[in-house]
Amino acid sequence: MQQPARHLPAWLAAYCAVHLVADSLLTSSGSSATRAVSLAGSTSSHLIFDYKANLFEAGDSVVVKIYNGTSWITVQTISDGQDDNTYHHSDINLSSYSLNRSFQVSFRSLMSDADDYFYIDNLLITK
Repeated sequence: MQQPARHLPAWLAAYCAVHLVADSLLTSSGSSATRAVSLAGSTSSHLIFDYKANLFEAGDSVVVKIYNGTSWITVQTISDGQDDNTYHHSDINLSSYSLNRSFQVSFRSLMSDADDYFYIDNLLITK
């Protein structure tokens, strides 16, 4: 059963650079979803999202990366064994990374079959 979308209280929305509540779906190898946002001057940013993976085989994964203006950095990998078709919550502290106006986040699928699924919901990037 899919979680209902959550909406941010007004006080929290003021601290958010990005907030997406609609599902995004990645299937098969090579699919990706990327979002860009300026985090210039931010010192306590977080990347927060809910995810659900289903039907991964050995070696299948989704890689969550951030771009700091110079290079892509892997901040989380979801792989076979974490594909229980249940939503999980991720809160990644970005304060140790150099963030700027070229910041991007990417979810890249490395899955072997078209019937492998990865859902992203409630994506939030705080400043």
